[in-house]
Amino acid sequence: SIRFTGTGVIIVGWFLPTGGMADIYLDGELVKTVDTFPDEDDVKLGEAVWHAFGLPDGEHEVRVVVRGEPYIDSNGAEICLTDLVVFR
Repeated sequence: SIRFTGTGVIIVGWFLPTGGMADIYLDGELVKTVDTFPDEDDVKLGEAVWHAFGLPDGEHEVRVVVRGEPYIDSNGAEICLTDLVVFR
């Protein structure tokens, strides 16, 4: 979990052949289940895993819950997150 102040946020990470699934919560509510398995043959680094824009200006909390489950065709259940980009 991380708190931020702003109107938008991007979670940045890697899409890997061993990519798995994670639940994304924004301000305490489940908003999406994401997978980090690439839709192409190549590994993807520095990609937007999830984003939200147009949030009310103020403090928010984003929480990532790793499910420990592989995505279809994945060789693992890894979630690799590298950055959080906040828009103010």
